[in-house]
Amino acid sequence: MKNRSFRVALLCSLVVGLAPGLSGCQRDVATPAARTPAENLPAAAVSLPATAAPKALVPLSADPDAAPSLDPSAGQLPVLEILSEGGDLRDGLLTVDAYEGDRLWMGVMLGTEAGAPLSGKTVRFAPRGNALSPPPQIIAAQPDTDADGYMEFQVIVGDAGTFPVTVSAAGVQRDFQVNVVPNDFDQWLQGVPQEGLLPWNTLMKTRVALDDAGMMVAEYPDDVVALEGQTVRLAGFMLPLDMTPEQRHFLLAASPPACFFHVPGGPATVIEVFAEQHPVMGTLDPLVVEGRLELVKRSEEGVLFKLQSARMRDK
Repeated sequence: MKNRSFRVALLCSLVVGLAPGLSGCQRDVATPAARTPAENLPAAAVSLPATAAPKALVPLSADPDAAPSLDPSAGQLPVLEILSEGGDLRDGLLTVDAYEGDRLWMGVMLGTEAGAPLSGKTVRFAPRGNALSPPPQIIAAQPDTDADGYMEFQVIVGDAGTFPVTVSAAGVQRDFQVNVVPNDFDQWLQGVPQEGLLPWNTLMKTRVALDDAGMMVAEYPDDVVALEGQTVRLAGFMLPLDMTPEQRHFLLAASPPACFFHVPGGPATVIEVFAEQHPVMGTLDPLVVEGRLELVKRSEEGVLFKLQSARMRDK
């Protein structure tokens, strides 16, 4: 989803200035003990091999976007590519790593073998869960390919596990899978005492969807609803929103930043913080912030929580 999330270009330049060693967008989660940029993962489009359709998927012959009139000899057969900021081929299948609650930005490129874009084609997704966990959420602001044959989507993951997703359009399909590993908040927060803190896992129970206007709509569980208006403390990492040393308005993320272009984690692992009366010095270290929790039930920016009248507290 293309959003106007908090002057992202400025935020990214600040993160670059604070942490010049960061690179890449997809975090390396092969070893859950570390949450660092995936320097060895290719940031390029990957064409995936066709696979058999799952039973839950509409048969390709019934796809209204199928194009049986295309001439194979003229290079008109459709080709579908899945684009990922991070990931690699494992046993011939694109596998994208993520932590629990993460949000992945991905895309689809649809064209002919001859390279002509196929625009206005509806892209369909069939994510699958397992016996213990529901499938990941697929969110797309625009389900059809644009004039360049491109559409973008987000994958919001939940519990740990491996989750396959089938993508189909214009009578062809491709598969990829998301490998979700458990979060390690203790390791990221470097020993910050957890007593008295609101666990991020509580907020991560929130589910999201897009409405017809492209706004992100939150569905909060009862234990999160009960916290609205309450004073809470959270530990996390600052993402500054202006160039001043002291921040009165910033984002607090559950995990350290690992990308110049996207806020880390998912929509339920980031909070917008307002500290007008008690500004907080910019830092790369984990910090504890206290404030009044506000739930944002409908958001254009994709942030579901705000912390009002905030101030920094001792760890």
